Amino acid sequence: MATKNLYDAKIGFSITDIGSLNYKANANSFKYTLNTGNQEIRIDLQNIKNTLQSYNKIVTYENIEGRTFTSSLPTTMHLRVDVRICSKLFIDLT
Repeated sequence: MATKNLYDAKIGFSITDIGSLNYKANANSFKYTLNTGNQEIRIDLQNIKNTLQSYNKIVTYENIEGRTFTSSLPTTMHLRVDVRICSKLFIDLT
């Protein structure tokens, strides 16, 4: 038995993920900084020890235990329109 469609058009609107999350860093939390600028990074496989020591100058880190930080959620708006084209054909625009 076929059901009769009772509409010619429907419109829907929603907003999702409004807000933020708060975190408190633990002992295993670190802040990493990459200090390259326009510097070229080369890997010398013949002298790997010097290569690894040069990375210590490029990548720095610090322990951030006890600090709090906030991460915003990816707020998104959604609009949906469903329109009847003929008796059994609809177009859905999202």
